[in-house]
Amino acid sequence: MGEQIEWINQGGLHNVNGSTISFPSNPEDFFSGAPSSDNWSYIHKFNTAGEYEYQCDVHASSGMKGSILVRKKDLNYPDIAVRQLRTVNSDGVLD
Repeated sequence: MGEQIEWINQGGLHNVNGSTISFPSNPEDFFSGAPSSDNWSYIHKFNTAGEYEYQCDVHASSGMKGSILVRKKDLNYPDIAVRQLRTVNSDGVLD
């Protein structure tokens, strides 16, 4: 929770539709707007735990759909940046 996801369109006519009108079981709305062929970026911060469905309205019938699972933060596991996982030990072996 509290994390954000960014979608980037670098070509083609697309949008991101996770609205509760299209997906009534989504815990909250997210929608990038009308489909556009411009280069665009859409960021949504998820504040409510649950499973979210979304689609590109233009291409939903051809399978351009996705899902996101948002979980409450597990305090037993620390937050670790990806760059921290891409390190090597003293022998030069990937951690």
